[in-house]
Formats: sequence, structure tokens, C-alpha cells
Amino acid sequence: MILIFSENISYSARYVTRHLYRMKERFEVFLETDTIDFSYRLKLTENNISIHKNGTFLCMYDEVKSVWAHRSEIMLKSKYSELEKDELLYVKRHQDTQVKAIQHLLHKKKCLGRFGNLNFNKLVFLDVCRELNIDIPETLITQKKEDLRIFFNTQKNGIIVKSLARNFHHCVSITEHSQIWQHGITNTINESQFDQIPQEFDLSLFQEKLEKKYELRILYVDGICFSQVIFSQKYAFSEVDYRQGLGGSEMRQCNYHLPSKLTNQIKMLMNELSISDALMLSSQSKIDMYFWKLTPPEFLRI
Repeated sequence: MILIFSENISYSARYVTRHLYRMKERFEVFLETDTIDFSYRLKLTENNISIHKNGTFLCMYDEVKSVWAHRSEIMLKSKYSELEKDELLYVKRHQDTQVKAIQHLLHKKKCLGRFGNLNFNKLVFLDVCRELNIDIPETLITQKKEDLRIFFNTQKNGIIVKSLARNFHHCVSITEHSQIWQHGITNTINESQFDQIPQEFDLSLFQEKLEKKYELRILYVDGICFSQVIFSQKYAFSEVDYRQGLGGSEMRQCNYHLPSKLTNQIKMLMNELSISDALMLSSQSKIDMYFWKLTPPEFLRI
């Protein structure tokens, strides 16, 4: 049994599950709304642990071959919404203990990714890059238009804005056969849009707009970088954020051999952040998802 923990809209998870289906592998997907629970019967000589999904028995722990922690944390069923404050505090500690125990057991399997560590802080990434002398775009994090105006006027190529935290997504329409999702993406800001920004707004991340030749997706696994290049600049709708071209466009994609300088920088960054397992570097911004863009000169954009 292979366990996959993923968000509803993950394209990567869909590709992986299709492949597993063709390979006739036994697997189960836990989405963001699915709950998991373990029942324990422990002895000195053996552990008898059963796994339940949404309250229904799924399999025994010993049957699990591997786990993919991909954009979704451990979710427990909550039945205590009407408790008093002190009671809720106790229940929260109780559930935190359950979650940590489940994480511990799943991490003992062959596990890609790590629960509790799925969404790295962009500000931490930027600060660590700076400490390691890794080039990053000029960045402003503010909630005041006055500060943004100065930054906007000093960037010759313009500026972009992106989510400070994990990119949002939510379903705006659902039918029997289809769903329509709205996603947070990277956008440029022109003068007309700037004029419409209020004097104060939620804390946001702005960066100088870099003219890129192409985009890279990099899967980092145990010290090895597996790279793919995406020629997103061919289409106007995907020039700023390649995700705008997903689901229908014919953007060319192929394998890519990273320069040794960039490979070494990524390894330095992963070691400094104590990431010893797998991390997908891409535009989906999520904890396991960050996007690196190679521009002349070489820049690491987070």
C-alpha cells in the first residue's frame, strides 16, 4: 500500500496516481478534507497498528510500503467544537500528540517529504539565500503604499507581487462532472493598477521583475537535482507565471542539465535549511513547492 497526502488540485499527484494505476500498485490518496486515524495494540515483541481513513478501516500499518507527503498535513477528525476553552486546550494537546505519533510512524516508512515541514517560509528562504551570497531579486515586504511607491518608481523593468504565505486556492464552481478552481498566482503591477492600491493593505511581497528566458522546475531528492525546463516565454499569458499556461497550452518542456554553480547553490541552501529528504522546487509555492528561475546573470528567485 502506498499512501499519498495531497491537495485537491495537485497536477503532480494526478500524474503519479495514474502511473500507479497503470502499474497496478495498491495506493490510497488523502486529500485536505480526508482524516486519518491509527489504532494501536502494542506488545514488546510486535506492534499491531491499523490505519483508518474518514472513520473506515483502510489497511494495517505493516502493509504500507511508502508514503508521499505532498502538500497536505495529517488531518484528524474533530468532534469538539462546542467545548469550553480549557477543554479545547486539552483536546488540542491530545490531538497534537496523535498527529506527532502518526507522523513518526509514517516517517519510518520510505517517505518522500516530511509532515510538519511542508511549507517553508519565503522570508526565511530569502534571508538564508542572502547569508549564503546567493543572488535574489530585490524584494520589498510592506503593507504601506508609501513604501511601495518608492520601490515601484526605482524598478526599471517593473515589479511583481506574490503571496507572502502559501498560495491560496479554492473551488469557485462544482458540478457533477467538473470543478473550477481559483488560484493565487504571480502578477505584475502597472501604473493603472498601482493607482488603485489603497494606502494600507495586507502585508505583501513585491519583487523586481526579471526578464527570464525560461523557467525551471527542480526536484531535489537526497542531494540530487532533477531538472526540467519550461519554455513559458513563447506565450503572453504565461510570461510572468507559467501556471497560467497549464491545462491546454503546448508549452515545450524537456530535461535540463543544471550548471554546477546552481546545483551547488541549491545543495548549500538545502543543507542550511536542514532539508535532507525531498523538496519540489516549483511555482506552486507550498511548502514543498518553490520556483527557481534562471536568468542572465544567474538568479535564484523564490
